[in-house]
Amino acid sequence: MRASKRLRITALAVAGLAALQVAWIAVMIPYFGIDEFDHGYRASSVAAGHWEGTSDVVPATLGRGDLISVRSDVATAARPACLARVYTGPWNCNPVRSAGPGRVLIASAASRYNPAYYAVVGTVAAPWHGNANLMVMRAMTALLSALLFALAVWVVLGISRTVWPLAAVVLAALPTTVYSSAVAAPNGVEMFAGIALWACLLALFEGAIARRERAVAYGGSALAGVVLANTHTLGLLWCALTAVVMVLAYGPGRAWRTLRPRGGRELLAAWGLLGGAAFELAWVLTTHVNDPGSVQAGVTQSPWPSVVEGLVLWPFQTIGAIPMRDDPAPTLTMGLFAAVLLVLLVAAVGRAGLRTRRSASIVAVLGLSYVVPAVLTLRSYHQIGPIWQGRYAAPFTAGAIVLAGLALDRAPAVRPRVVAVLLGSGVLAVVTGHLTALVSVTRVQAEHTALVAATGWSRPSVLVLTLMCGVTAASWWAAGRSVNDGPRPSVREGAHGHDRPLAAVLR
Repeated sequence: MRASKRLRITALAVAGLAALQVAWIAVMIPYFGIDEFDHGYRASSVAAGHWEGTSDVVPATLGRGDLISVRSDVATAARPACLARVYTGPWNCNPVRSAGPGRVLIASAASRYNPAYYAVVGTVAAPWHGNANLMVMRAMTALLSALLFALAVWVVLGISRTVWPLAAVVLAALPTTVYSSAVAAPNGVEMFAGIALWACLLALFEGAIARRERAVAYGGSALAGVVLANTHTLGLLWCALTAVVMVLAYGPGRAWRTLRPRGGRELLAAWGLLGGAAFELAWVLTTHVNDPGSVQAGVTQSPWPSVVEGLVLWPFQTIGAIPMRDDPAPTLTMGLFAAVLLVLLVAAVGRAGLRTRRSASIVAVLGLSYVVPAVLTLRSYHQIGPIWQGRYAAPFTAGAIVLAGLALDRAPAVRPRVVAVLLGSGVLAVVTGHLTALVSVTRVQAEHTALVAATGWSRPSVLVLTLMCGVTAASWWAAGRSVNDGPRPSVREGAHGHDRPLAAVLR
């Protein structure tokens, strides 16, 4: 594919995502995103050079987290949204005392989180005040996420024979993922880093690629890995499990030959990844962030009902839990995305073959996406209760979608007319699901009349949201139609073993 055409397709895909992000930024009341006031405090603190909280102990009855130094205008702007949450304490919403000219001490549950994301968005937003400060942080979060999405699209286009890898990357931007990328919190960046990591690794493993293509895929893998590791406490775990699945999909020998650095630039990228992972590990060990042992909630009930319930609940939370984990997206949104995902995954496994490594890797991702939270819930339930949220596994679960797209790409060709119908139906279903979620959240938020009045939020009209989603639909349709379903490469399918039956490979 020509570079100019590839750039055009990437730009169209990113434009579609950006339209949804702008819609979500407009839809959400300031600081009313999931724990957004906590993250806004943390960004204000880190931007001023305060990486850690104070040594003051915050009583559980008065708030969550540690006291941190925050700009007084940020604390004032976040107060209405903070007070609207039922789980906050007085010290989370009201300054405890002064911390110097224009600054106050206030409690934040994000006080011990890795400072990397907050240093970036907080520094860029520092010249603005109040709600404007938050909007700049939201815009920066959306931009960082869109750049990672662009990386994912660009690299999969380099290995695509059909439209399916592109369609899978676009589908991986689920409503929870897109929403998370439009609020001032690191989760959205983490989710898109997961998508980019899967895309870059698959680009590395899929056959012989040009030297320049390998450099982008290798460097992109390192960059995405560093971002993934440093935006959430579980990032290192997802990086490790992604590597495990790649070994399962391609074999340990090929994994070593592919990932082994070749040349100075790749060696530098590898060391950068190791350095980023080491920083996150050191941060977790020294700050004890999200350590269940530091909390003793005294939950006496059995954890098994929550674990069994999670088999259904967690996947749907991954699709659409907005704005909080207990706020499900509309049934139509859930149904449309569940249907599209089910068709994609079943078709991929069916066309790749039940006993092939491609199918095994898809099943492995889906299985681990349940087993990991189940094990963590069992181990921590009596300390912190049913704390797991489906979005926590989104960076890893996205791999099943990206792997499915590649499996369909390598399967026997489908008639172009059938592809066009499937592509059109998929785009319509996905964008309708996004629009339904946007409209629903807007209406629910409008019912908080006191909060709306206190924040000065202006409710966007359904027409505006429909137009934004129309831009998304047009952009993604044009991107899909532009992909060339050209002749398949002459390399024999399965030459590297990843499409051979598992039994034959493991013997």
